[in-house]
Amino acid sequence: MLHNSIFFVDKIEGISICDSTMYYFTGSSFSRPTDFKRIENENHNLKNCKSCKKNHLIDLKGLESRLKNFPFCCDFHKSLINEKWFNKNDFNDVAKLTADKIYFTWDFIQKFVDEPEWEQEITDYLSHVIDTFGSFPVDYGEPLFLGSYLNRVKEMLKGLDEKKHVKKKQIILDHVNSYYLSTSKKKQSTDFNVLLAIYDKWFKTFPFDISIFKGLKEKFSKTLPIIEKTRYNKYSGLAIASPKTKSNLIKLLCNLTNEIVTEINSLKLYEEGKLNDLENYKLEIVLHKRKLKLKEGYQNDIKEPNSSYRNILKSWFSDEIDFIKEIEPTLQSIQNKKNNLYLDILYACSKMQENRIFWKADENARTKQILDLLEINYKTKDQSQSGVSATGIRPGSIDGIVIDSNRIQVIIEALNLKYLNKNYIQDHISKLEINYDNKGLKTKFLISYCDIANDTFQEFYEKYVSFINDEVRFQNLKQSFENLEPNYANQRILKTIHTREKVIVTIYHILLKM
Repeated sequence: MLHNSIFFVDKIEGISICDSTMYYFTGSSFSRPTDFKRIENENHNLKNCKSCKKNHLIDLKGLESRLKNFPFCCDFHKSLINEKWFNKNDFNDVAKLTADKIYFTWDFIQKFVDEPEWEQEITDYLSHVIDTFGSFPVDYGEPLFLGSYLNRVKEMLKGLDEKKHVKKKQIILDHVNSYYLSTSKKKQSTDFNVLLAIYDKWFKTFPFDISIFKGLKEKFSKTLPIIEKTRYNKYSGLAIASPKTKSNLIKLLCNLTNEIVTEINSLKLYEEGKLNDLENYKLEIVLHKRKLKLKEGYQNDIKEPNSSYRNILKSWFSDEIDFIKEIEPTLQSIQNKKNNLYLDILYACSKMQENRIFWKADENARTKQILDLLEINYKTKDQSQSGVSATGIRPGSIDGIVIDSNRIQVIIEALNLKYLNKNYIQDHISKLEINYDNKGLKTKFLISYCDIANDTFQEFYEKYVSFINDEVRFQNLKQSFENLEPNYANQRILKTIHTREKVIVTIYHILLKM
């Protein structure tokens, strides 16, 4: 394991991956040479092999002679003398260490080459020994005597001349030769970026925004399956992570995509009784299908330029027409469902209005009658304790809750008005937006029972609209408002449209002349 390393940062780069940015440093390092683990080969070593002992002495003398010229041995190493972190005394033992590393490596190879785990043992030991040569930053040359070590190991590998060792020798040579590639570190970085880009493209292509897949989005945004395997090098004491190849990663993502869509789909949801909001789900599917096509883009192989772009436009127009045809019935169905609840509430209001019993009733009795009428087609609750009261101490009481066949919830808040009581209206709007709605309902109703004189209703409504538009403090930003056409003269309807968490939400203000 290396010690006393200094890393020199050339630049900091960011990669966009899974809707976030990953930052990484590029640069090079300086680390001092160190000793290595000497693994004894009882059958062949410097003590019992006269030839190796003789050659070890020859190599040692040659390395010691070269060390005398260091760092003036080449232009690259000569640059080291100007650096504060460089001290020649740190390299006094490198000649002896290198000669030992050469012969201990050769002994190690001979010891393990016929063992079952020969490849991992030998390559791990080679990696460990090579790491102990230390490192110099870019433009300062290779680690001292690393090239000599690699060349001598390659020469010694010729000694594996038995037929059974041919393939093994080539694998060891390939491992040694990989350290000659001056661009290997850059290449590994590039490959890593390519793998990240492949995964990022899959993540952005897969329709995680469809409601049935949303629960998986966070999981896969934090999962980067680009590592094939991780193993421990017992000689260096480091964990070694091997990245996947591009083809393996793509195969994995194809299998993963197949696994997700076969496990989570409309058939499964139907069988489990969870396919409730059919129209909205269909809308999601149609929209994502179109998005996927647009991401793929339009290509044309015709060489003639005018015909090429015309064909692209024709394909686009054709797809747009198909898309509109496919989406129109679903949008209409969704709109009809929304309109039905709205119209049913208006109908219940009108039935309550025509009943003399409620002309002088309090707001609770009036609202209960509306909810009772709605109960024919919807599940309703009145005076439900949900949210918090205006004081924030006790639970708040919603005047009414309506739940449609798709289990979508709307709330009703009601009040009696004898005049334009601005504080009272503001309090009820605040209840609708803050106290009673902690999950962000898309539709809410504020019903005002107006006990006012005849022939003043329109004037009263205009003042109400002016107050809503200019003075009310909405919790959710008001984007626009719309006067809706009533079915009866004693009704007025104002719709205010707001944004909550970047989603459109609506409050229907229904004013009833009692």
